[in-house]
Amino acid sequence: MKQYRHLQQFWCWLDDVEGIFELSPFCKMEASRVPGNPPTVLRENGLTELLVTANGKIFVELRDWAIIVVLIDCGVRGRRTAAVDGGKSGRAEARQL
Repeated sequence: MKQYRHLQQFWCWLDDVEGIFELSPFCKMEASRVPGNPPTVLRENGLTELLVTANGKIFVELRDWAIIVVLIDCGVRGRRTAAVDGGKSGRAEARQL
């Protein structure tokens, strides 16, 4: 939001003072709207509890643990992780959502 306003003012200055451009790229743009309340985020103790639920030796628990660790470490969104498909070749291929 801040960057948008700064760039908008810069382009207004270019147009008013310098007269370099006929049409500002900001004429057709609107500032993005930021929601008033940010989404809730898990804290460290919540992440620890989540990892404990996936602690085990069977495939499903190991898979869940690996997915949770990828989400935590890389910041990948859950929907993107769900789109990865092993396929018949064993290679990870992303499906279009």
